[in-house]
Amino acid sequence: MAKTERDNVLVALLLIAFFQVPLRVLGDVCIPNPCQNNGVCFNIDSTAICRCSPNDYGIRCQHKAAKPAKEGHIFLADSIRKHNRIKGRLEIYRNNTWSTICDSSFFRSTAIVACKQLGFSSLMYYKPDKKPKIGPIWSNFIKCKGNESSLMDCYWSSMETDYNCLTQHIVYLNCYNETEAERAVQVRLVGNNNDKLKGRLEVLYNGTWGYACDHKFGFDDADVVCRQMGFSRVSQTKISDHKSDQIWLRNVNCNGQESSITSCPHDAWGVGTSCKYIIIACYKLTEAEKAVQVRLNGDSGLSSIGRLEVLYNGTWGIVCHDNFNKMDADVVCRQLGFPVSVSRFSYQQRSGPIWLTKVKCKGQESSIADCRHIGWGINKCKKNKYVGIKCSGGKATQAKVVKDVQVRLVGDSGLNSTGRLEVLYKGVWGTVCKYNFDKNDADVICRQLGFPYAISWDARSYGKGFGKIWLNNVNCNGRETSIASCHHNGWGINKCEHKQDAGLTCYDKNNPCSMHSCPGKRACTRIDSSFYHCKCQTHYSGRNCKHLTKAERAVKVRLVGNNDLKSTGRLEVLYKGIWGTVCRHHFGQNDAEVVCRQLGFSNALSWNSYHEKGSGQIWLNNVECNGEESSIANCRHDGWGVNSCNHSQDVGITCFDGM
Repeated sequence: MAKTERDNVLVALLLIAFFQVPLRVLGDVCIPNPCQNNGVCFNIDSTAICRCSPNDYGIRCQHKAAKPAKEGHIFLADSIRKHNRIKGRLEIYRNNTWSTICDSSFFRSTAIVACKQLGFSSLMYYKPDKKPKIGPIWSNFIKCKGNESSLMDCYWSSMETDYNCLTQHIVYLNCYNETEAERAVQVRLVGNNNDKLKGRLEVLYNGTWGYACDHKFGFDDADVVCRQMGFSRVSQTKISDHKSDQIWLRNVNCNGQESSITSCPHDAWGVGTSCKYIIIACYKLTEAEKAVQVRLNGDSGLSSIGRLEVLYNGTWGIVCHDNFNKMDADVVCRQLGFPVSVSRFSYQQRSGPIWLTKVKCKGQESSIADCRHIGWGINKCKKNKYVGIKCSGGKATQAKVVKDVQVRLVGDSGLNSTGRLEVLYKGVWGTVCKYNFDKNDADVICRQLGFPYAISWDARSYGKGFGKIWLNNVNCNGRETSIASCHHNGWGINKCEHKQDAGLTCYDKNNPCSMHSCPGKRACTRIDSSFYHCKCQTHYSGRNCKHLTKAERAVKVRLVGNNDLKSTGRLEVLYKGIWGTVCRHHFGQNDAEVVCRQLGFSNALSWNSYHEKGSGQIWLNNVECNGEESSIANCRHDGWGVNSCNHSQDVGITCFDGM
């Protein structure tokens, strides 16, 4: 470094340390790090921005223990900024700690509020290429309308520490300020007739009409275009046989919740060579669909809980439970005026026609009629189960309070903070049915037992009871002091069996399982007051503890080659009595390690296409193990026998024993 440049750097650092002058020097402004007290430096528009620890403050984190961050402040960690855009992992300051947000249903309206709070007008969604190393994680549900000025103004569920948050549920944002040209962008569909619902996609940018490239353009991208034009959703897309040189957008990657194609990640405007353009057909709601209504019909008398019924063409009908998920339930609850769904359940009793099957909402729709489905009245309901929903915010008529009701949690742990829920009523202990039993109900029980709150509630973890079943469809608002004050069907009124008994775990400082709950179909085993172990429940396995069929539990593997070695060869899998091969697509070290351990070896040495082709069935493709599974059947894959591979792509493995 030249003497003049070195002197400039020293002067700049002195100005920062004593006068808090923003750092602007040649090169990377964060080298050396100008932030004191272990503050983290971010290079934003050639200015060094310091992120301080909670007990430090000042433009360079030079002051200690005077001005901690305020409750509700947010920050984009690991951020990258280019021009008018910034992207990173969302952190919030709650309870004197900066924590990452884990939320499986972080809607676009909520993300818009977060970007506004950070000083940006719009957002794109963003996911990193690799899972970062992060600190504390808060698991919660945040629901904003979109007009709030801060996330703290939105609806919040209770926050819980989550050490097992799935990577896809960690919230990342890409916030930006739209340029004048982007705000003026228009889209249209141009065809051979006057039908505005179908045609090639054209985009108006900077006063010139151009095209969007076919590369990676999918249904989610087309959905956004259709809604931007005022239609409900996309019905069909295809790639044209013709190319164009006037390409405005390339590598468009919408998640389907955006309101405009300009909000979707894409390459720079007008960059790239000629490519094929897109043809889109949009769907417009019929008058009958615009008039669709929904209701929740049940015995509780509440409008917030019951079997989902849909009014279509003047007739009330029901909805098939197949593939119905939380996003679909949230749309229904918002259509009814409630903020979110709390739980989903199924009914086997049928009433009226089955109007909808395989509903698929994005989560931002205003009506279930806006969501995709296979068609009105087309019944392909496989399990003959129909949707029931419980929405948050429902008001119940308070039940008559019964005095002297006691509760207890019964289990093998020896702790009174975890187990099967039992209630003492009129001198007789009985259980509680799990139907619609949720966190509000569990919190009331825990407080009644002297614990602050519940951390899990899952009937299958605590075993069957016997004798009387006292309560069903318990519906607490979470503020009651006793379960006797909550709404329910009535004492002893139910059609439950003991395999449906509710159980829960309360937060207990003497029970590590209450502080570190096991997600999904996992059971927590207390080792001592400090240590615990999470393992999948019976017949569940893998990273997400998925349910294994009898055939999957019987899966075997072998390595087939020209030698007598059992440690090397083409991988074959025995499924339903038939040996078949595995396609090499995305087959990696974790997958190979699982196979080798299943064969009794300690490690995998190599994995690649095997030079000897197999024959017959190809069982698996796109295998994705996390490395901890005990069998390849526990790993993710496309489905048994689902692939477009040939035997030249059969994978082979070499295993070995050793470190």
